[in-house]
Amino acid sequence: MYLGCIPIQFFPEKVHQTLRYLMYLFPLITKGSHPLILNHPLPHKSKKTQRPGSGQKIQSVSSEGLSQINIEFLPGTDIDEVLQKVKDKVDESKNELPTDLENDPLVFEVNFSEMPIVVYLLNGTCGIPCLKNIADDLEDDIEGIPGILEVEVTGGMEREIKIEVDPDKLTYYRIPITAFEQVLSAENQNTSGGVITLGEGRYQLRIPGEFETPEEIYDLVISSHQGYPVYLKDVAQVVDGYKDETSRSRLNGRDAVSISIKKRIGENIIEICDKIDTLIDQHQKQWPQNTHITKVMDRAKEIHLMVADLENNIISGLILVIVVLLFALGFRNAVLVSMAIPFSMFLSFIFFTGAGNYIEYGCAIQPDSGTGYAGRQCHCNC
Repeated sequence: MYLGCIPIQFFPEKVHQTLRYLMYLFPLITKGSHPLILNHPLPHKSKKTQRPGSGQKIQSVSSEGLSQINIEFLPGTDIDEVLQKVKDKVDESKNELPTDLENDPLVFEVNFSEMPIVVYLLNGTCGIPCLKNIADDLEDDIEGIPGILEVEVTGGMEREIKIEVDPDKLTYYRIPITAFEQVLSAENQNTSGGVITLGEGRYQLRIPGEFETPEEIYDLVISSHQGYPVYLKDVAQVVDGYKDETSRSRLNGRDAVSISIKKRIGENIIEICDKIDTLIDQHQKQWPQNTHITKVMDRAKEIHLMVADLENNIISGLILVIVVLLFALGFRNAVLVSMAIPFSMFLSFIFFTGAGNYIEYGCAIQPDSGTGYAGRQCHCNC
């Protein structure tokens, strides 16, 4: 009986990675507006542009400064065609929407293949800037793993150099703020140095000009006054700080940095997650003491549980079939059938694997205690 379960261990697997039946949203943004104000009349006017057909569901959600409409369609709907129709309807309804919206309504699709397959949280006593640097190093190395689509690091603090201008000093030196910005922008960029031809090769030259340290910004010449150069440090202060926080990750009440990882369509989740775990184990040896990484979401673990449940169902189903045949057809026929069913499953999974198919979990093959197999929780895709 176990023979029929062996190939499942090597079968490519996915969890809801090709579902595209959810349409999302109309963000109608009015900064600082109360949710009740946004809920009426914005979503109601937008809803009129889309009358739900068979199997559709429309839901509006409003929060401070944001109103959105979720449109859900049945599986099998041509999302590309519907997406264009929704965009056309939204364009037609723009005249009915308030004129004080900061941005035009957006319409886009939520694709489950773009959802993370694994999420880690980094925390420790070394401080958030240190954790952010560790996460950035991990991001670079994880993106080098074949099959990785995107790695997103959230939380922590991102370094930002701020220049605080003194308006009185600009007035004294007669320097317009626009001229100050133009000089700063022109100096902080790389420039092309032309092309060098050596033999059969052509090499593009680049002259680095971007600022690397705050001291370089201090010594920048902005203008001249009475024949003397005016430096940036004469009219402004350079502050080496951090950007304002827009998101925060916490684990057990302590600040943390999260790492979300997405894979490419068609790649094996389990193999990718194993490679990520191996890479993290190598990095952990170089981290400061009391730095911990916790896996808070793992699609590979979900697949392992689903496969284990599938194997248990297959084995229990085969046992029931054999018991029924033992009483109905006798010992000899029961033994022959008990050998034929696992062997046929073994060959089927080998054929599917060789053909490049995979198991997608939102449905799986489970033996029917009557005749053959019935799809229940997963199916095979080509």
